[in-house]
Amino acid sequence: MSEIVKLAPSAAALSSSMRDLGYSIETAIADIVDNSITASASKVEIFYDPRLDDPALAIVDDGHGMTRRELIQAMRHGARVVREDPPSVDLGRFGLGLKTASLSQCRNLTVVSAVNGKRCAIEWDLDLVDEWDDWVVVELDDEAISRLPYIDALSPSGTVVIWRKLDRLLPKRPSEGGSPPPFQELNQVSDHLSLVFHRFLAPVKSPQLKISVNHHPLEPLDPYFESNKATQVLPLERIRIGNHVVSMQAFVLPHHSRLSAKEKSKFKTASEYSAAQGAYIYRNQRLLTWGDWFRVIAKSEATRHVRVRIDFESSMDELWTIDIKKSRAVPPTEVRAALKRIIDKLYQRSVNIHKNRGQRLSQDIRVPLWERFAHDGTIRYAVNHSHPLVGIVIEALPPGQSDKVNLLIDAIERTLPVESIYADFADSRQAMDEYIAKGDQIETLIRRVRCALFGGGEVVPDLLRQVVRSLGVSVEEAEPIIQTVIRESRECTCTASQ
Repeated sequence: MSEIVKLAPSAAALSSSMRDLGYSIETAIADIVDNSITASASKVEIFYDPRLDDPALAIVDDGHGMTRRELIQAMRHGARVVREDPPSVDLGRFGLGLKTASLSQCRNLTVVSAVNGKRCAIEWDLDLVDEWDDWVVVELDDEAISRLPYIDALSPSGTVVIWRKLDRLLPKRPSEGGSPPPFQELNQVSDHLSLVFHRFLAPVKSPQLKISVNHHPLEPLDPYFESNKATQVLPLERIRIGNHVVSMQAFVLPHHSRLSAKEKSKFKTASEYSAAQGAYIYRNQRLLTWGDWFRVIAKSEATRHVRVRIDFESSMDELWTIDIKKSRAVPPTEVRAALKRIIDKLYQRSVNIHKNRGQRLSQDIRVPLWERFAHDGTIRYAVNHSHPLVGIVIEALPPGQSDKVNLLIDAIERTLPVESIYADFADSRQAMDEYIAKGDQIETLIRRVRCALFGGGEVVPDLLRQVVRSLGVSVEEAEPIIQTVIRESRECTCTASQ
């Protein structure tokens, strides 16, 4: 007679396997913050100091907390806390995030929760699981709770998630000769949280969520630069899929030259700015995945300024095939079709940003140092021999020597490393920007130009401005110095005439 045989998995083996689901420290912490938002927290604090001999990482919130029964349920794999009053925002998915995210980074997970001052604590310790080869946890008493790191940060109502035995973050303790990870990891965590939860951190949201890392408050990282007047915002579109609605809104970002210094600092290189193009998918306003066109089109320079914000509710999870880490989502067919239509509409707008930028530069500089020639499908760049600085050099040469300078200029034009410049600009735009004259360098450059053009004579203001501008110097930064140089030249001329 056939019979049912129970085959419970090995707790030691399965718990070890579940540690390798692909979490990074930033995605793991984001998963814990999801629980804090679901618990209606208004403040989330993250603490971590790798320099301590026995370091621990803690995520503390001031949400409504959990009772002992609710906490035991929350610490069970595959189980979710069911509340009488459903949360206004539920960012949970499988009932695995708290455990899998935490234990991907550490071997000891302790969760302490408080409701109206009454605390309870449950601890997962993988060493204990390995020893027993069973799904066993430890319930801590009040004395054990009081000895936990960062426990003083817990409010009368709220939850603290504590990671210890940080074998993935800190293989060896400092006292054992290990090297603690750099604080750069915390910068990565901060940047990730600022982007993923930017709509919760935004001042316009009420109530506003506040997140801090080692007492440093995070600011929202808006990937669309909506506060920048040059950003083009298209009308909101709604796509109906059965009884569900998906919202889509497209943005065309400005050329990077029209970004503020603070906005530029969000991207270390121009390639990051370009790589950030694509669809940004939100589930209950929480950013899941971004910077991907999902094979609708390939990433290109033509669409580098395009971002499409896509919103769906958690009731559509099955259609989007959300993974455990909540870092992957696959758009349904209807959404992909709408995305293709939006991209086709925005393609030319994005191209025009670069084209119009080039046209404006040419119009602003009446005497450019470099000229662009397009003929029969070919493009070449050549030094403008009408530029005043070129003319000065040619005129100062002894008779018969101008051909040598012209040969040098021709050699420079023919060997201009266009491909290398393009690659360097794409990868390290800010590093290349550092080559542009700034601060005291601008004054030195302007005075050199003044000396080359006019010697000790009176300055022709318009000519000086045009030449300085042709050398890539910011008009705003150059103008005060130009005014000083003009005034000095006039004073010298007046003194000489007297």
